[in-house]
Amino acid sequence: MSEIFVLSVGVDSMILEARARLLRSAGFNVVSAMSIKEAFRLFQDGDFDLLLLCHTLPAQDRERLLRLIRASGIPVASIYGSLGDLSDTTAARVEAILRGSSRS
Repeated sequence: MSEIFVLSVGVDSMILEARARLLRSAGFNVVSAMSIKEAFRLFQDGDFDLLLLCHTLPAQDRERLLRLIRASGIPVASIYGSLGDLSDTTAARVEAILRGSSRS
């Protein structure tokens, strides 16, 4: 698998870390951000293939970030679920999103 960089954004550090571990074990490079400000800074400084928005991010922040990022052409996806819901399907869902995007 080529190097794929994912920016994961949310406010629940346990969910972000668990999701990052799962995605890293599937071969993705993951950077996590716990605020919209941090996410936007990281996005400007990096070259990401996908932006994952965790359901823990407040809706207004999620919408604001979506508006800012969509113009770049980078796919954006919301991933829902609790720590108990995280599984290997997270990586499979990310792969499916990337296959369906024009940047993959």
